[in-house]
Amino acid sequence: MTDAFLEGAPPADSPRLTALRGKIRVICHVIRLVTLGYVLFVAWGLYDHWADRAKVERGFAALYKLDISGASATQYALAASLSLIVWATLAILCLLVWRLFGRYLRGEIFTRNSAALLQRIGFMGLFVVVFDFAMRPVTVYIMGLHLADRSAARHAFVRTDDVLYILIALVFVALGVIYKSAAEIADEHAQIV
Repeated sequence: MTDAFLEGAPPADSPRLTALRGKIRVICHVIRLVTLGYVLFVAWGLYDHWADRAKVERGFAALYKLDISGASATQYALAASLSLIVWATLAILCLLVWRLFGRYLRGEIFTRNSAALLQRIGFMGLFVVVFDFAMRPVTVYIMGLHLADRSAARHAFVRTDDVLYILIALVFVALGVIYKSAAEIADEHAQIV
C-alpha cells in the first residue's frame, strides 16, 4: 500500500493515476529543470552584478542617485551578503517546487502531503517576495552609510512584478487548500465505501 492509498487517493498503480502521470510526466520534468535553471541563473546574475564594483557603482548612481564609490569593503560585502541571503530563500522555494513535482512524478498527486507542500510553496513564495522587498532599502542604506547626507539612501519601492509574485503565491496557497480538502473528501468517501 502507498501513502496515497492510505490518504484516500487512488493507489499509485491505478489505471487512472497511471494515465494522469503519463500526461503530466513531461511537464513535471520541464518544470523541475526550469526551476533548477532559474535558481542557477539568478545565482549567476548576482555574481555577475556584485563581482563588478564599477557596475554596482553605476547602478546605484543611476537608480538611487547615490555615489557609493567611497563605500568600504565591509559595506560592499554586507550588501552582497544580503543579496545572497535573499537568493538562499529563493533557492529554498525552488527546492520545494522541485520536491512537489517529484511527488507528482511518483504518483503522489491527490494526497494531503502534496497539498500541504503546495501550500508551503505559496507561503514560502510570499515570504521570499516580502523579504526581498524588505532587503532592498536595507541594501541601499548599507551602501550609503559612508555618506554625510544619507537621506537619498532611504529607498523602498514595489516593482510591478512583486505584485504578480504575490498573486501567484496566493494562488498556490489557495490550490493547496483546495487539494487538501479534496484529499479529505476522498478519504471520507473511501471510509464510507
